[in-house]
Amino acid sequence: MIDLHMHTNYSDGTDSVIDLLKKAQKKQLEIISITDHNNCKAYDELEKIDIKKYYTGAIIKGVELTTKISGVSIELLGYDVDTKIINKEAKKMYETSTKGKSESEFNRLKRICEDLGVKFKNNLTMEYDKEKYKYSSVYIHEEIKKCPENKKFFISELGWEDPMEFYRKEISNPESNFYIDVTKGVPTVEEVVNLIKKAKGLVFVPHIYQYSKTIQEEVKKLKDNYEIAGYECYYSKFSKEQTQEIIGFCETNNLYKSGGSDYHGKTKPNIEMGTGRNNNLNINFDIAKPWINKLVRIIK
Repeated sequence: MIDLHMHTNYSDGTDSVIDLLKKAQKKQLEIISITDHNNCKAYDELEKIDIKKYYTGAIIKGVELTTKISGVSIELLGYDVDTKIINKEAKKMYETSTKGKSESEFNRLKRICEDLGVKFKNNLTMEYDKEKYKYSSVYIHEEIKKCPENKKFFISELGWEDPMEFYRKEISNPESNFYIDVTKGVPTVEEVVNLIKKAKGLVFVPHIYQYSKTIQEEVKKLKDNYEIAGYECYYSKFSKEQTQEIIGFCETNNLYKSGGSDYHGKTKPNIEMGTGRNNNLNINFDIAKPWINKLVRIIK
């Protein structure tokens, strides 16, 4: 069993690198990849510890980089990357987009709620618990849900139920009442692909069905204009039908297949490493064998 999409506390996960390795060992995962957002700092730590003390499987050096399409934030995965190059270049690439982002998102989302007439039991405040709520949108989502009548403003059932889906299905969806263009200062697809290629890595497209139908079609067309190695076919929130559809897409277009849970620890408590949501993953190594066997920066 493999899991090629997971996050530590170097980005928006809650597990330390060592805790993540211990869990991967307990799950008996053969191969993992730590794919933190916009940095590879976990791999700096891996160089300083005795990995085999905690995990005896193989580790593919990976990263998940933020980019944008049509005013919507999406991500690209890089595998088998030179982590030193990613850390050096990504720091410059993302420093303007992350500076003050949380406060800006809070203020913009608060104004949207006021304009819509969203009801709140408590006044929204920037003094919310930053330890409990890593993102201001998660805090605001929880406050919105305290008044059931606010559900009428949502276009997605998932967006109402799940704070992470609130970001995907509502805040990042131009068709939603809560849409915010969060792509100011975010690098283009071309810039991100070029960075992964500069780091000698393979470019994969993750969780395509997390986006709106329009964005899904644009994401599928990335292969026509960029050097895309493959797509993530197995993902915790995919239905069986979606998994089969993207597998067929990869096979038709001669693209590699990948898969991962998108494990975040306590940030996404219903997503388990390796097994996903309700045991819907258990990804076999064979699906990624054609490209994993060619890697040169894999930690064994």
